[in-house]
Amino acid sequence: EQIFGVRQTVAFLSQGTTLEPGTIILTGTPKGVGFVKSPPLYLKHGDKMSIWLSHGIGSLYNDVEEEEDAEYLPKL
Repeated sequence: EQIFGVRQTVAFLSQGTTLEPGTIILTGTPKGVGFVKSPPLYLKHGDKMSIWLSHGIGSLYNDVEEEEDAEYLPKL
């Protein structure tokens, strides 16, 4: 169950960029999957995320950084 449907996501993203045939949109999961692990596993500052796409498309790497003003986030 997605928070935003496919049409709404594509419409929003296309406002700021041109989506070409073959564009890949990665959305993740609404609630995530870390909470079902034992013990629960959540992304935290300093973690590194990566995704690999086959057929020669390539890889994407991101560092997880906590926002400066994160007072609205729940304390884990």
